[in-house]
Amino acid sequence: MESLDAVLAANRAYLLGWNIGAAGEPNLLSYRSDVPHPPLNGVVRVAGRAPREALDEARRRLDGVPRIWWVGPDSDAGTGDELVSLGAVEVGRMPIMTVAVDQAAAAPTPVGLHISATTDLEEFVPAYARVSGIPTEGVAAAIDREKAFSGDGTVLRLVGRLDDGRIAGTTVAWFSHGLVTLYFVGTQPRACAADAEKLVTGVPVTSHPNCSSSWWAILGLNQ
Repeated sequence: MESLDAVLAANRAYLLGWNIGAAGEPNLLSYRSDVPHPPLNGVVRVAGRAPREALDEARRRLDGVPRIWWVGPDSDAGTGDELVSLGAVEVGRMPIMTVAVDQAAAAPTPVGLHISATTDLEEFVPAYARVSGIPTEGVAAAIDREKAFSGDGTVLRLVGRLDDGRIAGTTVAWFSHGLVTLYFVGTQPRACAADAEKLVTGVPVTSHPNCSSSWWAILGLNQ
């Protein structure tokens, strides 16, 4: 299994690939895409900064966009509690799970589903935006950011199509720091969600038993 440090570094590298603003210093890393979708604007790590000072600086950098703060094991211990005491609101927690590629369960391809890489961002982005919560008015900005995406790794965008060519599911595979992480895994409302997600990710959608006990706490920052 990959080290937790590598997983966290890969996630930081992907999110920073969306950044068009000032990423800041290693002790307060942030990214700003200007897409009106909180996960695409935020803070990915804070270390060695006073919480109030860090929060004020983050608000300055991210003013005018919806944003979140990823509080993971690469941030100072107690960061989440400190931010909540300063007015942030916890909006969710995500387990950090990994699985060796050769241990991932294989799934048969459903009849009528065809998976391939794509470079057509005008088609790909609206497909994942529809099920990821990106508002219609933010799709054009998301397309522009995808076109300009630049990070420490390689992006592979995958689509699952039905026989008639319609997109049933999407995944962004990000190769960085010796592993692959997945983003924008989603299926269209009329697709068979479980089958499509299994095939487009290449792993079961249920939790793998070899997962870590580490978490990201995701905090919403007040405007």
